[in-house]
Amino acid sequence: MRKIAGWLVAVLAVFFVTATAVYAEEKPADGKDAVQADTTVEGVVAVTKDGDTLKQVTVGEGDQKVCVCFSSEAGRKLADMDGKKVKVVGKLQTKDGKKVIVVTSSEEVKADAAK
Repeated sequence: MRKIAGWLVAVLAVFFVTATAVYAEEKPADGKDAVQADTTVEGVVAVTKDGDTLKQVTVGEGDQKVCVCFSSEAGRKLADMDGKKVKVVGKLQTKDGKKVIVVTSSEEVKADAAK
């Protein structure tokens, strides 16, 4: 019985050490999510509200959708562009498994007159 308990403790110790090492590789040493350099995202703005409360703003289409961090003034301005095609520039990061962009600038993309 003691041999089984000893093996069980050893296996659990190896498991916890391995799990800690794998988790440490996924995150930078300072514990913050990795932030990329300025990134440009182009797509249609979609705004989600609960009554008058702004819940989420996304830009992009299909798999390229990113959530907008609307804590900045530039990010809040996108909420007024619901349904319009825009070009957004900002710092792209991953937070809780979602792509999030902290907007530094944005502009509406006008349809070409030649089309």
